[in-house]
Amino acid sequence: MQLPLRVSVTRSIVNEATMNSKDLLKARSSLVKEAFRKHPTDCGSTSVQIAIMTERIKNLSRHALAHKKDKASIRGFQMLTSKRRKLMKYLKKSDLDEFRRITEDLGILKEARHIK
Repeated sequence: MQLPLRVSVTRSIVNEATMNSKDLLKARSSLVKEAFRKHPTDCGSTSVQIAIMTERIKNLSRHALAHKKDKASIRGFQMLTSKRRKLMKYLKKSDLDEFRRITEDLGILKEARHIK
Protein backbone atom coordinates (compact mmCIF):
# COMPACT_ATOMS: atom_id res chain seq x y z
CA MET A 1 0.00 0.00 0.00
CA GLN A 2 1.48 3.31 -1.05
CA LEU A 3 0.93 6.42 1.04
CA PRO A 4 -0.30 9.63 -0.54
CA LEU A 5 2.49 12.03 -1.45
CA ARG A 6 1.47 14.57 1.19
CA VAL A 7 1.68 12.01 4.01
CA SER A 8 5.04 10.67 2.87
CA VAL A 9 6.51 14.18 2.60
CA THR A 10 5.21 15.02 6.07
CA ARG A 11 6.76 11.88 7.51
CA SER A 12 10.10 12.69 5.89
CA ILE A 13 10.03 16.18 7.40
CA VAL A 14 9.11 14.88 10.85
CA ASN A 15 11.80 12.19 10.87
CA GLU A 16 14.82 14.29 11.81
CA ALA A 17 17.11 11.33 12.35
CA THR A 18 17.30 10.50 8.65
CA MET A 19 17.72 14.08 7.41
CA ASN A 20 21.01 15.77 6.67
CA SER A 21 21.65 19.19 8.20
CA LYS A 22 20.65 21.18 5.09
CA ASP A 23 17.27 19.47 4.76
CA LEU A 24 16.69 19.75 8.48
CA LEU A 25 17.44 23.47 8.40
CA LYS A 26 15.06 23.94 5.45
CA ALA A 27 12.29 22.08 7.25
CA ARG A 28 12.79 24.02 10.47
CA SER A 29 12.96 27.36 8.66
CA SER A 30 9.68 26.65 6.86
CA LEU A 31 8.05 25.84 10.20
CA VAL A 32 9.48 29.05 11.66
CA LYS A 33 8.15 31.06 8.70
CA GLU A 34 4.67 29.70 9.34
CA ALA A 35 4.88 30.48 13.05
CA PHE A 36 6.07 34.09 12.78
CA ARG A 37 4.49 35.39 9.59
CA LYS A 38 1.96 38.18 9.79
CA HIS A 39 -0.11 37.20 6.74
CA PRO A 40 -0.24 34.09 4.50
CA THR A 41 2.32 35.32 1.95
CA ASP A 42 4.74 36.86 4.46
CA CYS A 43 8.26 35.49 4.21
CA GLY A 44 10.45 38.56 4.59
CA SER A 45 9.19 40.63 7.49
CA THR A 46 11.65 41.54 10.21
CA SER A 47 10.25 39.05 12.71
CA VAL A 48 10.42 36.19 10.19
CA GLN A 49 14.00 37.11 9.27
CA ILE A 50 15.04 37.18 12.93
CA ALA A 51 13.40 33.80 13.56
CA ILE A 52 15.11 32.20 10.55
CA MET A 53 18.46 33.69 11.54
CA THR A 54 18.00 32.29 15.04
CA GLU A 55 17.55 28.79 13.60
CA ARG A 56 20.67 29.22 11.47
CA ILE A 57 22.61 30.53 14.48
CA LYS A 58 21.59 27.49 16.53
CA ASN A 59 22.78 25.22 13.72
CA LEU A 60 26.10 27.09 13.33
CA SER A 61 26.72 27.15 17.07
CA ARG A 62 26.39 23.35 17.23
CA HIS A 63 28.80 23.09 14.29
CA ALA A 64 31.27 25.54 15.88
CA LEU A 65 31.31 23.56 19.12
CA ALA A 66 32.06 20.35 17.25
CA HIS A 67 34.66 21.89 14.88
CA LYS A 68 36.60 24.48 16.85
CA LYS A 69 39.22 25.05 14.13
CA ASP A 70 36.71 25.85 11.40
CA LYS A 71 37.38 29.59 11.35
CA ALA A 72 35.28 30.27 8.24
CA SER A 73 32.13 28.92 9.91
CA ILE A 74 32.90 30.86 13.08
CA ARG A 75 33.20 34.04 11.02
CA GLY A 76 29.90 33.29 9.33
CA PHE A 77 28.38 32.74 12.75
CA GLN A 78 29.66 36.12 13.93
CA MET A 79 28.36 37.88 10.82
CA LEU A 80 24.96 36.26 11.19
CA THR A 81 24.65 37.23 14.86
CA SER A 82 25.62 40.79 13.92
CA LYS A 83 22.90 40.91 11.24
CA ARG A 84 20.35 39.55 13.70
CA ARG A 85 21.40 42.10 16.32
CA LYS A 86 20.90 44.94 13.81
CA LEU A 87 17.48 43.62 12.79
CA MET A 88 16.49 43.31 16.43
CA LYS A 89 17.60 46.87 17.08
CA TYR A 90 15.43 48.04 14.16
CA LEU A 91 12.47 45.96 15.37
CA LYS A 92 12.80 47.37 18.88
CA LYS A 93 12.66 50.92 17.51
CA SER A 94 9.79 50.31 15.12
CA ASP A 95 7.53 47.82 16.98
CA LEU A 96 8.33 47.24 20.64
CA ASP A 97 5.46 44.79 21.22
CA GLU A 98 6.60 42.56 18.34
CA PHE A 99 10.18 42.78 19.63
CA ARG A 100 9.11 41.58 23.07
CA ARG A 101 7.00 38.78 21.61
CA ILE A 102 9.72 37.48 19.34
CA THR A 103 12.46 37.58 21.99
CA GLU A 104 10.19 35.74 24.39
CA ASP A 105 9.10 33.13 21.84
CA LEU A 106 12.60 32.45 20.53
CA GLY A 107 14.30 32.58 23.91
CA ILE A 108 16.83 35.25 22.90
CA LEU A 109 15.96 37.74 25.61
CA LYS A 110 19.31 37.20 27.29
CA GLU A 111 21.19 38.22 24.13
CA ALA A 112 18.77 41.06 23.46
CA ARG A 113 19.58 42.93 26.68
CA HIS A 114 22.58 44.71 25.16
CA ILE A 115 20.42 46.28 22.45
CA LYS A 116 19.82 49.93 23.36
